Amino acid sequence: MLAATGCAVTAPLSAAGEKVPRYQNQYGDESGFGQETAGFANCQLGDLYLDEYSGTTRSRYLQSLAGKRCDREDTLAQFCIAERFNGLKVIRLAVPKTTTPIFALYLDADLETARATLKQTLGSEFHASPASAQGKVPELIQDPENDRASILICTKQF
Repeated sequence: MLAATGCAVTAPLSAAGEKVPRYQNQYGDESGFGQETAGFANCQLGDLYLDEYSGTTRSRYLQSLAGKRCDREDTLAQFCIAERFNGLKVIRLAVPKTTTPIFALYLDADLETARATLKQTLGSEFHASPASAQGKVPELIQDPENDRASILICTKQF
């Protein structure tokens, strides 16, 4: 599925070709992704953005992704990643690089599977609602480029 998105991620290997064990934080990940997206269910994303003028970020997680940019448009910085969000594979992360208040997790799961998993883990299927239109909760949508994928999107007001 990653190849279809233009993303390729490989695990680090030792000189002998073995996987390198890494530290896992309290969110069960090594990268900081869990901490940075812990507020996603309420569209509370802290420093998960790029400054419009300098192109920099205070987010250590985004700083660590500098070589994984895979932008497809002018208003969002997109990163090809291999992370997990509440049991779902995340293959791309989009954050604002202008004042456009959009954050998105591109999920490697069809809409039905993603809804069921999020209902089980977060208690919501994230359908369109007045709360999602106001940026208080995300909305889960079908990925228009891939019928076997979905996008969890926040339109957050700053």
